[in-house]
Amino acid sequence: MRQSETYEQLIYGPTSRSVLLQTLQDLLNHLVQRRTNSSRHEVPSLGTFTKRTTFFGTPSRVDALLLPYQQQMEDILMESTAVTFLQAFENYSSHALPFINIDKTRVLLDSLRNAGPSDISPRDKALLLTILAISALGTSETDTTEALLIYAKREVALFDDAATLLIVHFCLLMSDYQLNMGRSNAAYLQFCSACAKAMSMGLHIQGGSDAVEDGHQV
Repeated sequence: MRQSETYEQLIYGPTSRSVLLQTLQDLLNHLVQRRTNSSRHEVPSLGTFTKRTTFFGTPSRVDALLLPYQQQMEDILMESTAVTFLQAFENYSSHALPFINIDKTRVLLDSLRNAGPSDISPRDKALLLTILAISALGTSETDTTEALLIYAKREVALFDDAATLLIVHFCLLMSDYQLNMGRSNAAYLQFCSACAKAMSMGLHIQGGSDAVEDGHQV
């Protein structure tokens, strides 16, 4: 049957259901055969990549639209809970993320809690929230991790396209988080982004600079 032709058939009686199912099966087999034949001649490209929930693994447990904006640290997380989370990060995640200094992170937490809203750096806040999100995975309060990550993404939204050492660290933290959440494809994309930004900064060159930016070591 050609593409330009149409196929119409009207069937009554008990056999109509079976005929309909058989017709649908024939159409599906025809479509599968066409797709198989055409895929042999197609070259894989970015056009075949689609962002779907199933592709990126488990869906988010928290609706980002329901979370309020411009929250202060004490409104997002209690101080005692944050301290517990950082201890869990030191016990379970610090060995895999050696570029994060846990003592400096504690100092950053204290400074953010004591500073006014205008004194808080969005980049530092995003980094801290991501660390706390990873830390929560080592505790029983795993539902808090998604909310912390959403807040972190909001803080870094204006800087995530910049090639800085802090953004490289942020991408690596995001990769670790997504990997622990069972989202291996999303973790791979974050890791690739970190590598691309690091290479654009020349950090891949042997004997490069050991410079320190914003208190974070390479």
